[in-house]
Order: sequence, then C-alpha cells, then structure tokens
Amino acid sequence: MADPLAQALEASGGGNVWTILGLAVSGAMGKYAWDFYKKKADLNFKASDNVRKDVKEEKLLDRKERNEFKDDLKERVAALEVKLEAAVQAKEDLLEQVGELRAKLAKIETKLEILLAGGKVAPEPPAPEPPPKKTAAKANPASKPAAKAAKPKKNA
Repeated sequence: MADPLAQALEASGGGNVWTILGLAVSGAMGKYAWDFYKKKADLNFKASDNVRKDVKEEKLLDRKERNEFKDDLKERVAALEVKLEAAVQAKEDLLEQVGELRAKLAKIETKLEILLAGGKVAPEPPAPEPPPKKTAAKANPASKPAAKAAKPKKNA
C-alpha cells in the first residue's frame, strides 16, 4: 500500500509538488494567522473597553464633584439671602427712624422761629406711644409695602 501523498503526486503528474506543498503550508499558516489576529482583536477590544470604563468613571466623578460644588453654592446663596433680608429690614427700620427724627426736628425748628419772633408757644400734649412692631411683617416681607420717609415741610 502506497502512501496517499505519493498517490496524489503520481495522479497529478508529479509536476505539482510545489503547489501541493504551498497549499499545505498556507492552510496551516492560515489557521494560525486567523487565531493570532482573532486573539489580537479580542485583546484590543478588551483594552479599549477598559479605557472606556475608565473614561466613564472619570466623567461620573466629575459630575459628582460638580454636583457637590453646586450644592455648596446653593447653601451659600440661601445663607446670603437670609443676610440680605435682615439687612433690608434693618435699612427700612433706620429709614423710619430718620423720618421720625426729621419730623421732630421740623417741630423744634418751627417752635424756635416762633420764639425768636417774640410769640408764645402753647405746650404740646404728650406724644402717643408708637405701636409695637409687627413680627408677622418680618415673616412675610413681600406683603409689606416699601416705606419711604416723606420729608416734612418747614413752616417759614
């Protein structure tokens, strides 16, 4: 019994030995080349997948940091709004006091002018006590109209 390779060579006329050898080598090499490139592609995909995961984690951390920063800013803004409301209320109180002082000064100026002119000044009845300040107005400053002190007119 002859070798099957020898039979294939005799059947082909003996001239195609190099062709058969080339086919055998390329067939064997083709399988190994396919396995090599397949593994290389898998490794590249895994590496790029790891890079994508790292990028996603970095973006997630950046978002968390930005959200923490935003939350901190919201807290600071809320604290500043409270301080601003207190400052506005203090300003309104001071403007009210300035208006009262101007009215008293105008009364004193008119009395002084009358006294300097030689007239008599009738005693003034005692001033009524000012009403206590409302605490509800502080709770809801939007419902309170803006109080502007009017400048009293001088009697000349």
